[in-house]
Amino acid sequence: MEVTLNCLRCKGQMQKGFVVENRIYRFHSWTPGQPQISSWFGSEIAKAAKESLRIMTYRCTECGYLESYAK
Repeated sequence: MEVTLNCLRCKGQMQKGFVVENRIYRFHSWTPGQPQISSWFGSEIAKAAKESLRIMTYRCTECGYLESYAK
């Protein structure tokens, strides 16, 4: 059952969606703990874990406010 969310700022209707990074369509996830430096790529990456949760982002259709949840 889909729940209707209202914006915390203006009380407008929130629209379900997701954030696209660098034109790559993928779901972001939340992982507990600190990111680790990759010796292969020299950048920070979050280690994969079974505790990872998919992040869903909602956007207010009135003011554009974004709100993300990791359910």
